[in-house]
Amino acid sequence: MAVLLSDFGRKIFRICVAETERFPDLGRQFFECGPQVERDKLKTYFREAVQRGELQIEDFDLAAEQWMALCRAELFPRLIFNIKDSVSDAEIDRLARATVEMFLARYGAR
Repeated sequence: MAVLLSDFGRKIFRICVAETERFPDLGRQFFECGPQVERDKLKTYFREAVQRGELQIEDFDLAAEQWMALCRAELFPRLIFNIKDSVSDAEIDRLARATVEMFLARYGAR
């Protein structure tokens, strides 16, 4: 979340989104080096957590996408659209806790 919400992270995201139409390879490279890497690491972690009996996940691709979407909720859109120019540690902590709670409500071992 630190990279995603950082000034640098937002600028890179905006550039890649804005220029992907003219430079499709830029979009693909950004996705492969950022979101896809994040997604793959999450899937590995989730598989290990399932093996330990901590999570119950059948569709690891969907679970990783859902996790990433939850991490971007509320704060990321406000920063991207300049509704806010920064976020506090307390806001990040609130979002992180809510993300974990919601994710575990769906995928937590029962």
